[in-house]
Amino acid sequence: KTELCLKVIGEQTYEVIEPLVYDNGLILLQVNPKFDFDGASIPKALWGIIGSPMTDGYQRAACLHDALYASEHFNRKTCDELFLEAMKSDSVGYFKRYAMYWAVRAFGGSSYTNDNKEEVNAYRKLVDCISFV
Repeated sequence: KTELCLKVIGEQTYEVIEPLVYDNGLILLQVNPKFDFDGASIPKALWGIIGSPMTDGYQRAACLHDALYASEHFNRKTCDELFLEAMKSDSVGYFKRYAMYWAVRAFGGSSYTNDNKEEVNAYRKLVDCISFV
């Protein structure tokens, strides 16, 4: 697994500048440079409890999750489970990681399916995925 290397390209938008690699022994994912994301989607009212979009050690997991949703390599449930697993591997505390996991399970549906298949295919060029199962 590699560190998350980003540059700021907007007020709350970041671009990956070095490959982000995640390997759990069953799935190898690489988020390539030029992938853009906005951090964890946390309502501002919860920042005092959960943290802001780019704090508290879940940035890599949030980038991975955004990349999985954008590229639609897996179904939504699998994407969310990989997000939970990535947060655990990055030592995000139990309460925080499960709060974030259940939030994406409850409210992430509208962000998952992209009807623009050209856009999905463009994101798939930025997210490499090898499944060993």
